[in-house]
Amino acid sequence: MSDKKPLGWREGTEPYEPDETAVIAYKLACALLATSARRSGPEFIHDVRSELQRTVEKDAGSDNVEDQVESGLLAGWLAKIDWEKLITKASEN
Repeated sequence: MSDKKPLGWREGTEPYEPDETAVIAYKLACALLATSARRSGPEFIHDVRSELQRTVEKDAGSDNVEDQVESGLLAGWLAKIDWEKLITKASEN
């Protein structure tokens, strides 16, 4: 079995019980990003990515443990997104 787990997979769940909230939040975020990029152009995606990266950096340096944990989660998510694909898709519309 691959080490890569599907979106929403939680430790201790097999074969696959997705976290409904995580899946919905992810799909909603993608839809909002795509819709906004179509209206505003691909620069919007660059701006969103930059803002999220600033949040990662700020939270990573926080004294609050929750901020630090969330920073790691967000950084991991940012690394998994195919930003060029999103930008290309926004440029086509």
